[in-house]
Amino acid sequence: MSASATSRRPAPRLSTQIVVLQLAIVLLIVGVGFTVSYIRARHDLDARAGQQSLAIAQTVASIPTVIHAFSRPHPAAVIDPIAERIRRMTGASFVVVANRRGIRYSHPNPKLIGKSLMHDPGENPSAVLAGHTFRFQFGMRAAR
Repeated sequence: MSASATSRRPAPRLSTQIVVLQLAIVLLIVGVGFTVSYIRARHDLDARAGQQSLAIAQTVASIPTVIHAFSRPHPAAVIDPIAERIRRMTGASFVVVANRRGIRYSHPNPKLIGKSLMHDPGENPSAVLAGHTFRFQFGMRAAR
């Protein structure tokens, strides 16, 4: 007998091929199901985080002390402690309050208080400055 004849394996039986095919189909279905579930869960989580961010922004924007602070000479002295307290209470990463010209009066980085929102790359505060409520796509930022 030649070497190729002895190394040749018999073809798998039909029943073995069917079991392997069924296993492959089950694994594919489980993989697709997991992927779809993950995408939906991620979307739901993002939506909930966005709603919470928006609620925080709307609440801060409607606090009378915050509103009246804008008519004072140094609004940050009043606004920043309120925003920081709300940030800690809600677990938000940051709560930034700015006036209609885009000047920050609260920020987790005190060096950015008094600076323009335009210093944030990729952000355009025009919708906020016009008084509209919206959510940034990334970072789950909400503004009002």
